[in-house]
Order: sequence, then C-alpha cells, then structure tokens
Amino acid sequence: GVRDPYVQLATVILLTNILSGKKDRAQQIILSKPIAVNQLVALLEGTGDMVRNEALLLLRRLIDGNPTIQKIVAFDNVFDKVLGIAKSEGYLMGGVIVVDILKLIATMVEKNSSNQTYFVESGCVGRLVPFLESAAAQSMNSGSGGSIERRMEILNATLQILDFLLTDNHRVSSGKSLCPALLRITSAPGLPSKVKAYALKIVGRLIDGRARNQTTMVSASVSIIPVITDLETHLRSGGGVEAKEERRPALVYVLQLALGHDPASLSGVPADVMSAAHYALRS
Repeated sequence: GVRDPYVQLATVILLTNILSGKKDRAQQIILSKPIAVNQLVALLEGTGDMVRNEALLLLRRLIDGNPTIQKIVAFDNVFDKVLGIAKSEGYLMGGVIVVDILKLIATMVEKNSSNQTYFVESGCVGRLVPFLESAAAQSMNSGSGGSIERRMEILNATLQILDFLLTDNHRVSSGKSLCPALLRITSAPGLPSKVKAYALKIVGRLIDGRARNQTTMVSASVSIIPVITDLETHLRSGGGVEAKEERRPALVYVLQLALGHDPASLSGVPADVMSAAHYALRS
C-alpha cells in the first residue's frame, strides 16, 4: 500500500465522504476485496496522528449497520488497538479522539452478540475501568484538562458501552474494580444525578442473577469524602478542617442512597439516584 502520509490522509477522507453518501454500496465494494478492511484497520497504527484520527472516523462510518464488517474489524484486534490509543491520550483528557474511540466500540457491541462476547472474553471490560476512575477522581467543575462537556461525553460513552454489554445472558464479571469504580461515580462531586443514576442502574444489571458478581458487591467498598455537618464537634474529636476520604461497605452505601441519605452531600438524594439505588438492591 501507499506509505505517503498525505496520500493516505487524502484517501481516508475521500473514503469517509463516499461512505457518507453511498454507504451500502461502498460497504459492498470494500467487502468484496479480501484484505481491504484489514488495511483500513492497519491505519490506526504507525501512520501519524492525523491519518490515525481520520481513520477512526472512517471506521465508524464503515461499520455502521453492517454486522459482517463489525466482526471483521473486531477480529483484527481493533478493541486492543483503540483502547491503547485512549490510554496514550489520557482517557478523560483525550478529547474528541477518545470520544470517537468509545463511539466506535459502542457501535460494534450494541447489537452484535459475537463482538460482545469477544470484547468480554478478551479482557477489554477491565480496560474501561480507568475511564470511570479518572472521572471519579476529577471534579467535573474543575479545569483539570479538556472541556467539561467533552469529559462528560467520554464518561457517558463509557457507561453506554457497559450498558450494551449487559444483555440478559451476559458474562461480564465485576472483578475487583468494576463495581467499586461504578459506585465511586455516584459519590463523585460535580457529576449530575442523571449520570450517577445511570451508574447505579448498571451496577444493578451487573449483579442481577449473578452470584459471583453479587459476592463481589458484598465484599466491595467505596471511597467517599463525607460532608462535615458539625465542624466544632469534628474538630474536637481530632478531625482536620477538611474531611478525609473514608471507605464504606458498598452495600451500606447503596442502602443509604436508597433511604435518601448521601453521606457525601448536604443535600438530599435526587429521586432518580434513589430509584436507581432501590433497583440495585433488588438485584
């Protein structure tokens, strides 16, 4: 193939535009060429950022509505490749490139049971945890890198992928980190209640009817920074001006949310979060 980056870039952009206008016909032609899809996936590596970034957009258009191409792309190790790119870009700090990566993954697993199984069995679920952990570790109100809107888009896209994977017969294991990372989202400052409720609902679906995941949930803990409601008493008991991070049993924390008490907030628990906590406990 041609190695000139300018030729590669122009070709990728041309193919993306063709797919935008004549998607079905373009997909048929590309499928008729034995290694065409593999050559397009190969553009994600060793081509420079500009070609790589445009190749991500091309792949998103290419796989749209075509399960056959989705499977070919998946078995060309694309999950590993794009998650590696997301890591190098800094997860939540990666901006639009990471958004494109997560939307590519979401399209590939949304209605494709083969790709769902491949994603889970190749250990890629655990590679989503850093997206959740970095979201929980940062205040979405701070200027710690990347726009707030973009970081929220990345977090929502991560949750959506997990949502798509949790089918009725899913094999997603919560492991040691997935459940706590999801619960940490619910206690993170600056996140809207809609996102916190979404994370709790995913916890409920993760443990629903899965004894091993339920056991993990029972033994897990979640880190929170409790709100100081009585500063004088807190200082008298040896506490500092600012509350220290505490670990609470995950089950206790979800029960507190279901009862309308959030130890990490002075305000009451929003109705959607309370409802999601009830759902998680029923599971």
